Amino acid sequence: MDRLLEQAEHRHYSTFGLYSDEELERSREQFVWNLRKCFPNTRRITWYEENLLVVARRHPIGDGRRVLEWDG
Repeated sequence: MDRLLEQAEHRHYSTFGLYSDEELERSREQFVWNLRKCFPNTRRITWYEENLLVVARRHPIGDGRRVLEWDG
């Protein structure tokens, strides 16, 4: 939750730019209230994500072959 709030505060997504400072703060407060209502443990929030970004890199492994690693 802390990371999400930090992103909102710094207007990470373009839609946050449409909010005045007061609107953004009210929305933030409502967001936190809703999360706490739905998830008693805000350190353990689960959700279904329809979009997924995988960053993959190829690394040599010494004998000329490459291994694929990803961050997820």
